[in-house]
Amino acid sequence: RNIAQAKRLLTEAGYPEGRGFPPFSYMFNAGGGGGARMHEQVGIELQAMVREHLGLQMEMRPVEWKTYLTDMSALNFDTVRGAWSG
Repeated sequence: RNIAQAKRLLTEAGYPEGRGFPPFSYMFNAGGGGGARMHEQVGIELQAMVREHLGLQMEMRPVEWKTYLTDMSALNFDTVRGAWSG
């Protein structure tokens, strides 16, 4: 978590203070259970941080499990949250 470096890199990429950076999405599995709520909460926190510190607009993209797997395989996402436990 290095906000100063992130701002510097955004500026070097042509997006000072996040201006002009295209909106991007955060895809997560929203299909039932406690894990889905956790993925959503992580997204809410991440969304607030990138808006507050970098001036970026992140959209939430909750999807059902089957869509999540299909889009993961096809690399059809901007950012994604995943977890696994045995």
